[in-house]
Amino acid sequence: VPTGTELTQPGGVALVFATQSIQRRKSTMRQHLQIVVADNEPEVLDFYHKALTKLGHHVVGAAGDGEQLINKCRATHPDLVITEIKMPKRDGIDAAAVLRDEMPLPVILVSSCHEPELIDRALRGQVMNYLIKPIKQENLETAIPLAIRRFQEFQLLRRQLADARQA
Repeated sequence: VPTGTELTQPGGVALVFATQSIQRRKSTMRQHLQIVVADNEPEVLDFYHKALTKLGHHVVGAAGDGEQLINKCRATHPDLVITEIKMPKRDGIDAAAVLRDEMPLPVILVSSCHEPELIDRALRGQVMNYLIKPIKQENLETAIPLAIRRFQEFQLLRRQLADARQA
């Protein structure tokens, strides 16, 4: 069924929606994203730059702490943020909360530890994905389109809720 075609049979609208959804998913996986990365370890930032470039993305900013992360995002308006949780000045979860309020964008959190408290904070902060170090390029290849997709769905739900409240 071509995208945008309206079917008159029962269930046709869901079929069109599913077709559009599949096409968006395919295009998301091929996107060349502008990404800001943050970690207080320079070798990790170097890994991100190399791995993300190989995946066809562009690292438009690299930060060593949460304050730098916020400033880089304000300056570059990235499509995605990948940040370590435990960093100096402001942790990744707090930085993601500031960014969420200023400019909603998908965030992937990274940590070397698996602490339930951090996972709870990440969930409350509407983080789109959570990875445990050490990270491989394959982890990023899977996590990025998933985070983008979840973010798009979350934004759609927010718009639908706002529309329903106005109606």
